[in-house]
Amino acid sequence: MAPEAVSPSPGDSWFRRLAEATGDVFFMLRTKPDLALEFASDALGEHLGYFFYYVKEYTEIFTRVVDHRDADRFALALATQPGESFAAPFRWVHRDGHPVWTQIVMSSRSREDGSIVIEGTSHDITDLTLAEQALANSEARYRLLAENSTDVVCHIRSGRIAWISPSVTAALGGPADQWL
Repeated sequence: MAPEAVSPSPGDSWFRRLAEATGDVFFMLRTKPDLALEFASDALGEHLGYFFYYVKEYTEIFTRVVDHRDADRFALALATQPGESFAAPFRWVHRDGHPVWTQIVMSSRSREDGSIVIEGTSHDITDLTLAEQALANSEARYRLLAENSTDVVCHIRSGRIAWISPSVTAALGGPADQWL
């Protein structure tokens, strides 16, 4: 006889241990009939800098700390209908004021009592986002320098010219793209 399947619930101790071990936030947010954060793993405090004993105290904080630039996206997420899923990056404002970027994946469902909840996870992508921004800034500075230099600068990939600075026109004649 096969063992009966057991569905985890946020109250199960093994689920809580798993949730805390990942460093990700697991959450259950009720959107109807009212907005209330019903469950959040302790990592939420690490992500946002607010540590409360009761999840109810997070509800107001949770909605206030969304970065204003993501307010419309947050409203769309809250409007997710039962059976639908939503995934997007979000910017938050940490208690000390620094930005926190997270990737949220969630889905909405109806419960028997008529309420609607969103269940999901939030993964901190702040370090990745900052690294991507630093790389983009570095590339922009390099391109500015290379495109405004009177020296010919080129990037060779696999034995072929992948990019050449516009100064090649003055130095060798013809448009830069003829050298690619």
